[in-house]
Amino acid sequence: MPGLLLSAREFLHVLRLIIKEQGGFPAGIPGAVTGVLGPREAKKPTDGQTGTRAPGTSDAEPGPEEPFLQEPGPKEPFLHVLADIWGTYMPTIPTKTPSWLKKRLPTLAWMLYGEDSVVYPADWSTRWSNDSEAWFFLNGIATTLASAKKNATRMGAMFGREITVVHNPTDSGLVDLLECCIGKLWDNWSTDPREVAAEQLKSALLEEGKRKVVLICHSQGTIIASNVLRDLHEDNDLTDRHLAKLEVYAFANCAHQMEKGDIGHLETLSNTLDTVAMLGSCCPYPEWQDVDGETINIEGDKFFEEGKRGHMLNKHYLQGLEQGQYAGSKLHDYRREAKSTAV
Repeated sequence: MPGLLLSAREFLHVLRLIIKEQGGFPAGIPGAVTGVLGPREAKKPTDGQTGTRAPGTSDAEPGPEEPFLQEPGPKEPFLHVLADIWGTYMPTIPTKTPSWLKKRLPTLAWMLYGEDSVVYPADWSTRWSNDSEAWFFLNGIATTLASAKKNATRMGAMFGREITVVHNPTDSGLVDLLECCIGKLWDNWSTDPREVAAEQLKSALLEEGKRKVVLICHSQGTIIASNVLRDLHEDNDLTDRHLAKLEVYAFANCAHQMEKGDIGHLETLSNTLDTVAMLGSCCPYPEWQDVDGETINIEGDKFFEEGKRGHMLNKHYLQGLEQGQYAGSKLHDYRREAKSTAV
């Protein structure tokens, strides 16, 4: 209990420091919001005759989805929108749905428990069995499965790889934030996404035909990933040789402890005024202790964009990566490789 109270008190101190960094009180409050949503952007110029984007400009929107990422939507558009709103904003119970309830009353089960953590495509191991690499994506808060698929599609196009989604389902923004706090400060807390991610990564690492296993994580996904790394290092089935195949890329890293250990490569890519990243890799008070008394410790290579705001993966990170930001990141090597292969 003393560790929990100290950690909570220091959390409030960190929030005060973040507001100060974002412009002080009261301007720092909307500044902290801008640190997540990013600054407002001027409209991009268009061609007056055709209405198309001017040369050299881009919305950096995700490209068309690959066939395996597409899924038929419901026939009733209104119900589809209503389901999206409920799934994103209504608090649900943050645990795995009881199988009996899912089988007998699936709609009620979804309304009470939301989505379970799933892997998409579930048959990635056989679908891409000839690939010598296995790539995974672990998403952040308030992300539906459809959004996570779109993120994976975009990154797959950027890096020239097939990327499997390990979905961290949303239980509403409020509950997701609570999960972040618990997972960040109490590493023994087990969650469905943590167990699923550890299982999938272990399976890939043990495959003799896989010479490289890559995990890309964002936001809350970095907290889950930090705990997954701990689980993998403690797994007696995995040797140093297995772990050496693993590469981890953490966007907007807000974890408390992310130790490299025996894994092959670990990177953090963060915007220094991203409010969420300021809870971890960019924290103004790195002495912040978790319930076990451990201070913030993010290992591996770090690539920061100084003075940049914004937390959204597509708009504020992947777009920046495409523009050459986070110089030195190994992900640029994969981008260049993908371009050369496409030509």
